[in-house]
Amino acid sequence: ATYAASYLGTRTSATGINLVANSGMGFVSVGKYAAVDPGTGNANDLPLTYGRVVANMDLAGWDAGFGVQIFGGDQAILLGTQTSYEATVIDAQFQGELAGMETGLYVTYGTAPANKNGKGNAMAGGWSTLSKTNSVSQVDVKASTLNVAASVEVVHGATVQAAVRFATLDYGTAAGAGATYTGKSFADNAVMLGATYDITQNIALGLNYTVQSGSAWDQYKTVNGTEAVGKTSSTLLLEALF
Repeated sequence: ATYAASYLGTRTSATGINLVANSGMGFVSVGKYAAVDPGTGNANDLPLTYGRVVANMDLAGWDAGFGVQIFGGDQAILLGTQTSYEATVIDAQFQGELAGMETGLYVTYGTAPANKNGKGNAMAGGWSTLSKTNSVSQVDVKASTLNVAASVEVVHGATVQAAVRFATLDYGTAAGAGATYTGKSFADNAVMLGATYDITQNIALGLNYTVQSGSAWDQYKTVNGTEAVGKTSSTLLLEALF
């Protein structure tokens, strides 16, 4: 719910190499990599490309950052087929004080095309739950999402958090039992509420609750009409650093 890059599935396991140049004004990162999730085959080369540019600045007393990241390329997966890894994410963040409280604001927008060169896109179609529940053998899905998140330290060591997601899944060509979804668009929205508390130095407790909604979730119901797993979720996290 909080970041466009996470929703699009860009946080894949990977191996690769990056060249990074940075200064006080920002940084540039360019890399070649291979996805190494189960089913992606052998990483004998680095067929995928990643690029990121970030600018940092002071904006009316707020520490501000603006960036863009681009994923591209095709990679062979099992059975010799090719899959594209295509996505673009634009992000902005602002950190400062609001009414005397430390505050962070984060806005991200991302999009992943449905198909490129006749190949499915792992960063868009990978979210096609409809294809799984309705036995679609192949479906092209374009995904786009706008995410807005905020964190406010209400007292020293304790924060409250909130985030919203406005996402759209556009279905293109499809084959199989779910072909009725061809050409349709579905909303996939979410709201997240959370809080963190620093129990002591290097030990923190976090709790968040997420509820998802929109026309996409009307299609995710099981055969007996119950809601799909994951429509609502709660996470309690205790972490310690040494």
